[in-house]
Amino acid sequence: MGLFDSLKKQEQNKTETFTLAALPKTLRELQALPESSLDSPYKTAALALAALCAYEQDAAAVHEMLDFLKGPETLSNLEKQFLRDRLAGKPYKCRSCCAGATPDNG
Repeated sequence: MGLFDSLKKQEQNKTETFTLAALPKTLRELQALPESSLDSPYKTAALALAALCAYEQDAAAVHEMLDFLKGPETLSNLEKQFLRDRLAGKPYKCRSCCAGATPDNG
């Protein structure tokens, strides 16, 4: 057993819940959210999921939001293609990760 194994185990079992009043549709809306401080990986993951929910409405806006979340590096063409292949025509995919999602509520 390594020195940091117990810390890793604690992080693996940790969960956080975020409640957003509305899903962001633009980079400006994303940056206005309190979670956009990006001071924890959980906040960044929550915002990434929230951004991906807007993919069907405006893929370019989602790319901008994800570029902000990635930091100085932008999405590569391969990453954009990956998102298109998995999310185009499938708006339910990202929303299925949200609390309260059921097949009945779309």
